[in-house]
Amino acid sequence: MSSSTPPPPGGQYPQQPQQPQQPQQPGYPSAPPSYGAPQSPQGYPQQYPGYPTPPGYPGQQGYPPQGQYGGYPGPYGAPRPFNARPFQAAVVAAGVLALVVSEFMFYKPKGGSYGDAGLNLDAYHGFLGWAGVWLVFLGALVVAAPLLGTRFAQASLVSLGASGLGLILLVVGIFVHPKLGGSAELQPYVTYYLAVVLALVVAGLSALLLVRDKGTA
Repeated sequence: MSSSTPPPPGGQYPQQPQQPQQPQQPGYPSAPPSYGAPQSPQGYPQQYPGYPTPPGYPGQQGYPPQGQYGGYPGPYGAPRPFNARPFQAAVVAAGVLALVVSEFMFYKPKGGSYGDAGLNLDAYHGFLGWAGVWLVFLGALVVAAPLLGTRFAQASLVSLGASGLGLILLVVGIFVHPKLGGSAELQPYVTYYLAVVLALVVAGLSALLLVRDKGTA
């Protein structure tokens, strides 16, 4: 006795319905290639052929050029220049302080002390003193122009020239002493040397700002 199931009427078994296949998009394969990866027209490898190369690869449109984001240190930008405002403010402060100091005891009689002559021996008792201080102050005033929103061409260069000349005059005044009334010789007081230091600060920072301007030009 056979155990097989007799065929249905008609002699044919019903067919199972087939599952609909998902349409495949043109240009996108169902599986990645087995060996290697084709190259895109731009020369960069693609994971699957037919996929568009995403923007942002080096050398393509959309990649940021060098230095676009402020020049931060890194392979795609130069080192960022230092902030000049603190140095400019220091130059202005030193120049103003030098001018204020020159209004006080700037000289003293040689061999004596301040007050022996009974006069206010300020910087205007000697040409080298007041001329040097005013040149330093003018150099600082030029540097102050950018801080006030005024454009001044070659401000750091002008400041360096003026303050440098003022520093030279003040240094010469240490050895060349003026005379009071044609007889009493005056020599620099401690505030005179303070003015020399302030002139050196103004000239040095102006030179630093000039180097910065040349480097960012």
